[in-house]
Amino acid sequence: MRSWLLFALLCLVTACPRGAPATTASGGMIAGMVRDAQTGAGVGDAVIVLRRPGEIAPVQDRSNGDGAFMIPALPPGGYHVAAYLHQRAIGERDVVVRTGELVGVDFTVPAAGAVGPDLNAPGAPDLWRFRAPGADPSTATIEGTVADAVRNERLRGAVVTINRTGTLETYPVIADEQGRYRVTDLPPGSYDVSANYAVVRRGALEVRRNRVEVAGGETVVVPLWLEVDSEP
Repeated sequence: MRSWLLFALLCLVTACPRGAPATTASGGMIAGMVRDAQTGAGVGDAVIVLRRPGEIAPVQDRSNGDGAFMIPALPPGGYHVAAYLHQRAIGERDVVVRTGELVGVDFTVPAAGAVGPDLNAPGAPDLWRFRAPGADPSTATIEGTVADAVRNERLRGAVVTINRTGTLETYPVIADEQGRYRVTDLPPGSYDVSANYAVVRRGALEVRRNRVEVAGGETVVVPLWLEVDSEP
């Protein structure tokens, strides 16, 4: 049954390459999540500050109760994105916003004096692992994002396949509007995680991360980066 579903999802993403823009033609968007580095819980009331080179007044937003923030209708160009919680700096990133694209920037809030995982660095070797309070020790979760490694654009509609290593057991899912995916209730063990994304004139692109170990009660965050565009 899962093999049939995976085939259907791949046909869908191939038939609809690089879907409609995530924003209106009036500008681009920066969106993301602020989460606790130890529990994965969303952190609300974090201040997100955007600054453009040469401009004095910044653009500000706050994360909601789930830790999410979204700043739409931004003029194209470079931005410095910084996040603060109770006046404490928790992360920063330089990004380029383009018309019709969604740039994803996620932050984690580590314990005082600790360094949280960098979720915005393509090819980062270390995966973020956490245990949510009350998590079922008999199951595991794999989640993450799919993005363009060159442009940082989140790739909504990408087909993500989580395959139990060495078996035919697969768990396919489609990345949402912000390029996020999440599969729960997995048996603890080793998994190969891949993403497929169709691009006009280039066909279907794939990236894979093999042998991701996940323990019972654990969540592992696996960001997947594809080189959709060769030029920034």
